[in-house]
Amino acid sequence: MKYFLFIILFANFLFASLNIFTFKSDFSQKVKDESGKIIEYKGKLYFKKPMKVLWIYKQPLKKEIYILRNEVVIIEPELEQVTISRLREAINIIEILQNAKKIDKNRYQASYNEQKFEIFTDESGNLKKIEFEDKLGNSVEIVFLNPKKNIDIDEKIFEYRIDPTFDVIYQ
Repeated sequence: MKYFLFIILFANFLFASLNIFTFKSDFSQKVKDESGKIIEYKGKLYFKKPMKVLWIYKQPLKKEIYILRNEVVIIEPELEQVTISRLREAINIIEILQNAKKIDKNRYQASYNEQKFEIFTDESGNLKKIEFEDKLGNSVEIVFLNPKKNIDIDEKIFEYRIDPTFDVIYQ
């Protein structure tokens, strides 16, 4: 859940600042802790304005994270578990967007709660990479592979299905 606020922040920043209404991409996410240990995650990401997000983690463990307005659903098949929660913290999106600055042609910076985000695009404005340090001191890099923006994304992709045998935890 520690990346949860980042995911929401990222979705809103992406939509507003870079004129992205829908987004689909494969991704590679590397998290490096203070000792230098790196964990790499791989998967697929979907966004659709106003607030539909789906992160599908394929490696090293399978996990699906659905963010649908106020609801977050995390499905972890290997644990046979689903966590459902509501957004509890208000995120000041206006403040984030007002502080986001274009640094150069393909780089933006955003700050939120003393956390800084570097956002990189390619020549055509497609999102390529995001770098930040999380509140635990880990360096996080998310690289987007084959990104596609402002394409048609079927609403059904954001409909989750819970296996009836899974434990469901409400937070």
